[in-house]
Amino acid sequence: MDNLTNRILSYLSVVLCAVVISTSAWAADEDESVASIQPVSQRRDFFVAQKESLSYQLVSKVPVQGKVLWQYAAGARTLARGEETLQLAAGRPSVYELPIEFPPVGEGVVFETRMVVTIVDGDNKVLAQVEQPIWLFSEDPFANRREWLEGLDIHLYDPEDATVKCFEEAKIPHTRITNSNVLADFEGRILIVGSGTSLSKNRGLTDNLMKLAQRGVRVICLAPVDGEFPWPMREEFPELAGVQFSSKKAIRDLDKRLNPDFDSMPNQTRNTVALESRRGQLRVNLAEAADGWPWWQVRFENDGTCILACFDLIQHWESSPTPRFLLAGLLEKLSSETDSSPTEQ
Repeated sequence: MDNLTNRILSYLSVVLCAVVISTSAWAADEDESVASIQPVSQRRDFFVAQKESLSYQLVSKVPVQGKVLWQYAAGARTLARGEETLQLAAGRPSVYELPIEFPPVGEGVVFETRMVVTIVDGDNKVLAQVEQPIWLFSEDPFANRREWLEGLDIHLYDPEDATVKCFEEAKIPHTRITNSNVLADFEGRILIVGSGTSLSKNRGLTDNLMKLAQRGVRVICLAPVDGEFPWPMREEFPELAGVQFSSKKAIRDLDKRLNPDFDSMPNQTRNTVALESRRGQLRVNLAEAADGWPWWQVRFENDGTCILACFDLIQHWESSPTPRFLLAGLLEKLSSETDSSPTEQ
């Protein structure tokens, strides 16, 4: 090889060595993180003026004698702060409980805040830090919107009575339908089937709901306990615009501030839907299954829609802001002129 080639090869070798050394140094820097903080729950929605305890899992690769610092803030304004001494054993996770009382805000206001939690050692060197977004909601999702809510002309079919009771306590105006046989002649705009309804016992109900949606009615079926829907075929529903199965991400698609796991409970599997073929016919079947879909929606060209939502808003109404603000988001969606659907899965 000539001298020019040798010089080029030598130069490339130096560059390659530099890249390897830099990469190794970067990896070493990454590995220097000796501690970590993670929120135990990914929940981010809370009621205003609520007393709560936030939980964080702390882990360190080496023993730590230092402090936990926390700062609760909104924008550039600190709302509360504090610190506690901390002792961590190497490799042994510890849960830190942070009691907090959230501030009051005005009716109808959703307030964005954040909690920053930091681990420092005895020399005040930062070992780990996490920032958790926290949204504060007032109790009434329809504050300052009562006239709009009244104008929706909501009709409710609720054989189990739980949704009626919830609506009455929340002052959600509605007209109750007590006989499913009259649904075939329903001429309203929005129809809600109450939580806990058995689609199997109410024979013909799902067929009627699909026909209503085809006529332009916006139908929400909340957390039924069993049953199935017919799969819509174009031969029977020529105005069909689309069919979607969606994951729990449908909640965040409606409102990114809400908690998609609001109704998750230990050792309990919620009802979900799955597409099945039975005797040559497709059916959307409801059953307890972790791998099913919690959201199914059929849309028609005239903006009629039928939504099967397996999230149990009514049972968990008081547990967090998500159920009531999810209902508000659903009603906003159904009352809009253009009915945008959740993310298709």
